Amino acid sequence: MNRSFPNWHPMHFVPPKSNAVIDIGCNVGESLVAARALGVKRLYGIDINRYAVDAARQRFAGDEDCALAHGSADELPFDANAADVAICTEVLEHLPSELRPSALREIHRVLRDDGTLIFTVPAAGMFAPLDPANLRFRFKSLYGFVSSRLGGPGRDRGYEGQKHGIVWHHHFTLDELHALFEPYFEITTVRWRASLLAPICDILTFPFARLNRYDHPVYRALVRVTNWDHSKDFGEAYAYNVLLVAKKRPTLSRPQPCGDSDAHEPTRTASDRRVA
Repeated sequence: MNRSFPNWHPMHFVPPKSNAVIDIGCNVGESLVAARALGVKRLYGIDINRYAVDAARQRFAGDEDCALAHGSADELPFDANAADVAICTEVLEHLPSELRPSALREIHRVLRDDGTLIFTVPAAGMFAPLDPANLRFRFKSLYGFVSSRLGGPGRDRGYEGQKHGIVWHHHFTLDELHALFEPYFEITTVRWRASLLAPICDILTFPFARLNRYDHPVYRALVRVTNWDHSKDFGEAYAYNVLLVAKKRPTLSRPQPCGDSDAHEPTRTASDRRVA
C-alpha cells in the first residue's frame, strides 16, 4: 500500500519499490506522472486515442525511461515480463466485448511473475443507468447538439479510424469480472466505489471540461464531491464503480484453445518494437 494516495485511489495500491509500471489506457499520462512521483523508474503507456498519446509524449519529451505507444489494449506492443505493475483504470468498458479477454491475456503477458494489476471499471449497481457516457447513445441528437455548442466532438475526437470506436459503457458485476480474470489473475482486493453523486457530478462537469474550464470553482467543487463519493464503499448493490487489485498467476490454470497459440505474442511492426 502507498500512503501517498488515499485508500480509494488506484495509485494507493502500487507496491513500494516498484521498478516498472505499464498504464493501459494512459490517456495524457496522469497515472504515469503519479507513478514517477512514487519513485518508479521505468514507465510504459498505451492509448487508442492518438491525440491523448501525442499529449502524453509531449509531457514526457526527452524521458528515455518512458515508452509510449498508440494502440489497443488487446495487442500491447511491449515485451513479455516488462513490468511489475499494470494499471488499467476505466478502460475495459471502452472495449468491445469480444476484445476484453484478449486484453486481460495481454496484461498477463507483459507482467512479471507475481506482478500486480490495479483495475477499475463501472459497476452494475442500481445507479448504472445514470452513466453520462451512454447518453450519447440514448439521446444522439441532443448529445450532438450540446457538443456542437460546446466546441465539437471533445472526448470522441481521436477514435476515428481506430481499431474500434466509441462503445456503450458496460457496467460489470463481480461474477463477470471473476470470469474475465480467470485464469490469468487472482483477485486479492475488491473495493466498491461511489454511488449516486459520481454520475450526477460527471454530467454537471461536462460543459466545464469541454470548455477547458478546469480552473472554474464550480468544476473544482464538483470534483471534490466526486472524490468524496469514490472514497465511500457502498457495497455491490449501490456502487457505481469498482476497484480491483489482482496478482498474476504464474501459469494458466486451463489450456488455451488450439487456434489461439499465438495470442500471447501478437505480431508487431518495427515501429511497435521500438517501445519495448
